[in-house]
Amino acid sequence: MTKEYKSPRHKLLKHFEESRDSWRAKTKKAKADIKNLEHKLRYHKNNNASLKNENKMLKKELDKLTKELSKKK
Repeated sequence: MTKEYKSPRHKLLKHFEESRDSWRAKTKKAKADIKNLEHKLRYHKNNNASLKNENKMLKKELDKLTKELSKKK
């Protein structure tokens, strides 16, 4: 059961090809955007974890130095 179109086949073919190509380009761009966002998310999660570790170390060092300072007084 095929649909009969009134327009000439060569015009329909061109229209359908343009529509398909547009859809493919849009999908390809969306996939690339998703991949880039996933990469950014992984980077920021790793960066956040390393900053938390650094923060813990600096707090420990601060506590140690404040204890030493209070002992000297």
